[in-house]
Amino acid sequence: MRKIYLLPLFLLFAAQPSMALFEIRAGYGILASKPDFSGFYNGSTPSLAPNAGFTFDAVATVPLVGIGGGLRLENMRVSTNSSTLDIDNQLSRTSLILNYRLIDTLFYLGPILTYGLSHTNTIKLKSGGADLHKISSDKVSSHSIGIEAGASLLGFLVGAEVGTMSMKYKDAKDSLSNLQSDLDMSGTYAKIFVGFGI
Repeated sequence: MRKIYLLPLFLLFAAQPSMALFEIRAGYGILASKPDFSGFYNGSTPSLAPNAGFTFDAVATVPLVGIGGGLRLENMRVSTNSSTLDIDNQLSRTSLILNYRLIDTLFYLGPILTYGLSHTNTIKLKSGGADLHKISSDKVSSHSIGIEAGASLLGFLVGAEVGTMSMKYKDAKDSLSNLQSDLDMSGTYAKIFVGFGI
């Protein structure tokens, strides 16, 4: 019987805006890239596991409007070992965030966009412990579009984000062989977050 009395109170609380003007959140995510290394390596390459790593967001929100903007820092890595070829990929990305909360109460939901500002990247192809190719690009462009959802209670939040990311390495160069080719590191991404809002 007590649960029935508490239900209207819960619904009233859930219908109130979260009113967080600034959010800090840390997360862990994956990016499922499937790059084609044929411009550098003639042999067959093993299936590449998703890039995985940590994310840090700082987002400010316009009061009562639901539009927010901020910065995202990402650091991802994947290492794949096989009998013929080892692949080690490291990527750091700094990007702008733009989001809009269609729902912003106890629960939040809405689209989120990012645009890459700076990137650092190194891809190593190895065989027998020796480096065959060391690939990087200083002409990287990236952007993403996704949906974020979660819950916020008393300033603490938990959430998740899924979407697709376009990441293109133009004129990627191999410092060991002087080969050059474009690489497409795009793919589906997913993240989970914890954080707080003030």
